[in-house]
Amino acid sequence: MQNLTFNFMAEIASIDKKNICTKHGVERTLNKDGSTRCGQCKRDSQKKRRNLYKSKLVEAHGSKCAICGYCKTPNSLEFHHSDSKKKEFSISSNDVGSFEKLLEESKKCIMICANCHREIHAGLVDVSTIKRSYIGLPDEQIKNLKQSNFDNY
Repeated sequence: MQNLTFNFMAEIASIDKKNICTKHGVERTLNKDGSTRCGQCKRDSQKKRRNLYKSKLVEAHGSKCAICGYCKTPNSLEFHHSDSKKKEFSISSNDVGSFEKLLEESKKCIMICANCHREIHAGLVDVSTIKRSYIGLPDEQIKNLKQSNFDNY
């Protein structure tokens, strides 16, 4: 009788192990598409997608601040809507789903460094005198981003 209990417990343990993430060792949850993934794997995938989207948006805007020319790191580059009435969403939220939507919204913006952005909001810089920074991306790059599958990371 004790042997049956032991086998039953081993069976339960093996079922539970099937639902454990091999990378992070935590329980995976069911996604809308029926697949399972742990929370950390999902966050890692989102972070990777957001970083790729930001790097492509920065590239599409010339990879430098439209005011001072800063270009050391894309982490310090931000998007400023010149006309807040045309703003549909914030580029920094970056969870609108598709890269095309982000790209279209970024066309309404100028890309500037964090320091220049703070100076604009402090009223020290007149935005109307700044040229648009959008130069575009090749259609092939946009197509490749559409086909990227970040769930595998």
